Amino acid sequence: MNLPEGADGGQVRITDPLGRTIHQQTFYGEVQILALETQGMTTGAYAAELVADGIRIGVAKFELIR
Repeated sequence: MNLPEGADGGQVRITDPLGRTIHQQTFYGEVQILALETQGMTTGAYAAELVADGIRIGVAKFELIR
């Protein structure tokens, strides 16, 4: 994840196919790598939302296939 210039940190939120938050993590610094533990997650579509300084930077959708 690359944050906009000047952002001190952010938060990433992963939601399941029903829109429930299954993982939320706050981080500090401009560039981060998030390792997501998929054990316990079911097959389906998920979304990862990135927020920095209270501003929604973007959403990435991904599908978990087992």
